[in-house]
Amino acid sequence: MLTILVVDDEKLERKGIRFLLNRRSEEMEEVVKTLRDVGSAGIMSEAIAKSQRQLPEQMAARSLSYRQLTPFDWKTLVARLK
Repeated sequence: MLTILVVDDEKLERKGIRFLLNRRSEEMEEVVKTLRDVGSAGIMSEAIAKSQRQLPEQMAARSLSYRQLTPFDWKTLVARLK
């Protein structure tokens, strides 16, 4: 599962994709906690958090950086991760 993340290029260059995806993952984990508090399983939110945590590791394992993928295109990233 690949979750689309919309972030401007300047922020990605400044903070890095690992930082941004980890932050988004933490936010989704908070959503999961909230959903569970009200009796929902939060399965989709949990899957999104997991995919956001794993993407930077998958990129690093293939020596891919965001800069190598600019102009950024999700289809290109997915193809390079396969």
